Amino acid sequence: MTGLSRTRLAPLWTLLALALLVTLVYWPSPAVYCEQWLDFVNITYTHGWLVLAVCVAVLVRSRREMAAAPVQFSPPALFGLAGCILAWLVCYRASIQDLHITLFPLIFWLAVTATFGLRTGLLLTFPVAFFYLAVPSWSQLGNSLQELTVFALRGFFWLTGPEVLIFGETIHIPNGSFVIEEGCSGLHFMIVGLAVAALHGELRRDPWRVRIAQLALMASLALLANWVRVYTVIEAGYLTDMRSYLVSVSHYWFGWCLRWHWCFFSLSRRSTGRASRLTNRRCHPLTPARLRRSRGSPPRLWCWWRCQP
Repeated sequence: MTGLSRTRLAPLWTLLALALLVTLVYWPSPAVYCEQWLDFVNITYTHGWLVLAVCVAVLVRSRREMAAAPVQFSPPALFGLAGCILAWLVCYRASIQDLHITLFPLIFWLAVTATFGLRTGLLLTFPVAFFYLAVPSWSQLGNSLQELTVFALRGFFWLTGPEVLIFGETIHIPNGSFVIEEGCSGLHFMIVGLAVAALHGELRRDPWRVRIAQLALMASLALLANWVRVYTVIEAGYLTDMRSYLVSVSHYWFGWCLRWHWCFFSLSRRSTGRASRLTNRRCHPLTPARLRRSRGSPPRLWCWWRCQP
């Protein structure tokens, strides 16, 4: 390994060492992550290991920028770190699990920013924000999404039939009943959809406005795919007298087929549209006025020459 390579990798290894130190000091929070990421019965957060791998890959990708960033001590970040540590201790002692596991990534980011400076902290903004898609505190949205699913199904059956009776989370059809459990809320679909959209925008270096639009689109498609999944299962139970494979065996992967089909379609449409706009961009003739403005600017003259027939 050359001296230049060692220089570029040194900040990366330092960050990884700091991450390991923070993990050991605040181990109760990472222990919750590991427990949820290894829960293959609930499986809502089993994507956490993949999210962690993506965060490390993004850090490795930014190693040159981190090596070039000046190391400057940041007092504001240090004060913020002290406040977050105090809040983490209070939440941990009070057994408020969702709060202390939510504070853990922020503690790591503030520790890096206080040690290496704001420039390095900004480079870590996306990996830390992306890591939040694997934090189990998303479960707080489960009940709300469950109620939203029941509300959407009420509208679907009002439009298409059959007549149903809905009491709480239980949907009664003429030949059976279905309970919309928390696993039918679509939370897992929505989190993974947000992760795909966020990573897609980061790899393409899209503007923040485009990234926010992608996140909103993917979250909406994920919820819609889940509603279609639950609606299809209930309709299949009604039409087959509760003998359908989706009712008697499993309908989990059916939802993922719907989800990834819509995900691929929406992202490919956007990529194709952007490519076609770049391909169809017309070259305008260089008028004498534009030529005078381009004088002393070789890149503009070279672009004009390339556009000539």
